[in-house]
Amino acid sequence: MDRNSPTILVACVIVGLGAVFVRGVESNKASGVFSVREFELRSGVKPEEFEKYAREELTRAVSQAKTGTRFRILKGDRGDRKGGYLLIWEFESVAARNEFFPKEGGGASPACQQSWKRIKLAMEKFSMYVKEKHSYTDYVTVADWVLVDRKPRNTLNTRKEDFSCV
Repeated sequence: MDRNSPTILVACVIVGLGAVFVRGVESNKASGVFSVREFELRSGVKPEEFEKYAREELTRAVSQAKTGTRFRILKGDRGDRKGGYLLIWEFESVAARNEFFPKEGGGASPACQQSWKRIKLAMEKFSMYVKEKHSYTDYVTVADWVLVDRKPRNTLNTRKEDFSCV
């Protein structure tokens, strides 16, 4: 191994990482809205039972509503809300959100009420599992990037062939 090999290897790592970030694609359509609601499970509800309901029954009901939005339920894995849940309702744009909820803080539109009828029973069951905080926050996308280079790297045992410049 010649004396410059470690330097070349470090340079390749820096260039490679830089390429990942440079290849990030900035979206000009930074207009999505994420409506976020925190919730906890009611006393006595087993997480596995709720999560099965969410993956199966709730997913089936929401997918039939065909609202043009996306729902996600996330569970805290680390940090202050570890074990806590979020319901995220994703809208394509502020205008799409406003079609369902024209005014801040209340009043679902007729379009939202119509869609809600299709998932009403599943959402009634949802409220049997959870105690929902009635607060929410709608987050509007300010910037959005996608990393396009997702080639897995062997970070624990770096091999020469993992780097295209060596």
